[in-house]
Amino acid sequence: MITAMLLAHVLGDYILQPDSLARWKAQAQRGVLVHGLVVLLATWLLSLPFDRQWWPWAVGIGLLHTGVDSGKLWLAQHRPGPQTGLVALRHFAADQAVHLSAILLVLFASGYLPLHNPAGAILSDLHQTRWLSLLMGYLFLFKPAWIITGFVAHGITTNTAPNFSQRGGLYTGFLERLGIITCILLGQFLLLPIIPLARIGVERHRQTPRPGHLYTAELAASFLLAITTGLGLRWLMLIT
Repeated sequence: MITAMLLAHVLGDYILQPDSLARWKAQAQRGVLVHGLVVLLATWLLSLPFDRQWWPWAVGIGLLHTGVDSGKLWLAQHRPGPQTGLVALRHFAADQAVHLSAILLVLFASGYLPLHNPAGAILSDLHQTRWLSLLMGYLFLFKPAWIITGFVAHGITTNTAPNFSQRGGLYTGFLERLGIITCILLGQFLLLPIIPLARIGVERHRQTPRPGHLYTAELAASFLLAITTGLGLRWLMLIT
């Protein structure tokens, strides 16, 4: 159940949240409610193979997620502040920490996460449902990794908040990370230095090249995320 709920978060908060919905929820409570409903449905559907009676807890996760996003929208509307890159990065990290904490709290309250050893229980569940973990890893390296690298690269280089609707690079970055994680899972580590060369080639043919420091920061963050995720998944797949 733990892995399924983490996967539900990746799906509901990233994969099933297009740019139009992200902009809508940043401007109106209706958008927040629609996004919350998507999270609730993803959570409920992924809970079904493990516990068909768990739906009230899925509703709880959906309500908590909606409440957090509603509070974030209220703060943005009533206490606006300068959206520098570092501020945006901190807000993003805090938002994700609160959402994940809410999921873990519900898992604890419903008996799926023991309080005496939560880290051990999470690792055990990730290992027992390793194919679900593998799917989550690949999905994480699609849109979540693209968003994370955007916040990190802009935050530490230009100190401006990224504009994801105009940023681009979603699919090219994913293909790069896809190659890295696949090489790691197959044990082909000598191929890893070759993969970023494709990104360099694409960047050189852009009509409006990005600043070198921003591009380098994005490449480094993307490579690090893919390496870390790949090594973690390889460990989960190999341990007995």
